[in-house]
Amino acid sequence: MDEYEVDLIDYLRVMWKGKWIILACLVVALAVSSAIMWTRPNEYTGTITYRVSQFSQAFGLSALSDQQIINAIEESRPSSLDAHLSLQAKVEVERIKVTLVGSAPPSTLSDSLALLTPFVEDQMQALETDVVSRAMDKVQITVTQLDRQKELLTQRMDEISPHSPDDPLFVALAQKVANLDAALAQEQSHLEMLRDASINGLLVIKTVGTSSIVKIGPNRKMSVAVAGVLGLFVGVLLAFFVHYLISAREREATRKHA
Repeated sequence: MDEYEVDLIDYLRVMWKGKWIILACLVVALAVSSAIMWTRPNEYTGTITYRVSQFSQAFGLSALSDQQIINAIEESRPSSLDAHLSLQAKVEVERIKVTLVGSAPPSTLSDSLALLTPFVEDQMQALETDVVSRAMDKVQITVTQLDRQKELLTQRMDEISPHSPDDPLFVALAQKVANLDAALAQEQSHLEMLRDASINGLLVIKTVGTSSIVKIGPNRKMSVAVAGVLGLFVGVLLAFFVHYLISAREREATRKHA
């Protein structure tokens, strides 16, 4: 216990001798952190939420995935959006949460949030138009292929019918043509549904509640406090290092005199 007390007193004595070093490190750390923190602009986040109702299944299409919606919003941004703002989107159970983050003042952020609703509506409309267009192209390709198959089978039947209309091959071909007619009718019906989808829309977007703006940083007091603690730590280490150098020189000088 006595040895511990002696060691502690020695440590405190070293720190007292190096108090100006410790104080200087503390002052420098506080000054630098304060200069950095108080020259940084305030950062804000603004959020607006939309309710999304999808009607894709009514038109024979799968619902838009969360990632499709997020990509449609994040990969493009309003041209009038402030350059200091970044745009983020998140989908949560039929909700789209769009957030603007940056150093723009609250008034600018509020104006930017007002631009988001028509922007999101345009992006969703472009997304659903692309989805419907791709689906229509796919159905049209299927219809073309079925028409081609029917044409080939009909030509084959025309070659057989003058000679033997009761031929089993002719009957089989006629059945295949009938099946193709049914498939064509189904695809044509699907195509008409998709045309209706392009007119009526696959989804409806409505704003939920009001937009919110919150200050998120910087936390100047916390940053300066952390810098002060680090400054003290570095100062104490430096004080002990200087004490070690002085002690080493004194031991070397004593050894030479001896």
